[in-house]
Amino acid sequence: MKMIKISLFILHLLVAIFAFLGGWAAISRPLDPFGISTDMLANSPFDTFLIPGLLLFIVIGFGQLAAAFIIFRSHYQAYVSFFTGGVLVIWLLVQVLMIRTIEVLHIVTAVIACIQIALSLALMFKERLFPTDYIRRFMNRQKHS
Repeated sequence: MKMIKISLFILHLLVAIFAFLGGWAAISRPLDPFGISTDMLANSPFDTFLIPGLLLFIVIGFGQLAAAFIIFRSHYQAYVSFFTGGVLVIWLLVQVLMIRTIEVLHIVTAVIACIQIALSLALMFKERLFPTDYIRRFMNRQKHS
């Protein structure tokens, strides 16, 4: 179980760092972060990368950072990891649908998000935190009360 938590910590931290870097690039240079043209946003509701950069920095960056630091402090951290991995998948799907192209970075990030989700599920299983286990324990407490 410790190895799962360490792996999740590292993955969340890496995603947070890259989300902060990418988000900051888009915030500080909304017309051409990393030399990317705003033409890529033609099919999106955005004219610049400012709003996507803010979302990347705040939602993905701080969400992943929070998940990394909660991992050793909360019994329910597996849920947090699962949720932040899911948010990352949704972020990627929306981004790919808007820009209508798939880059290598999208694939790498999607794989990382899926690993986060899989490790979170493994952690839920090991800590008996699947919703069915939780409901069963709750029902047993009700019977004995």
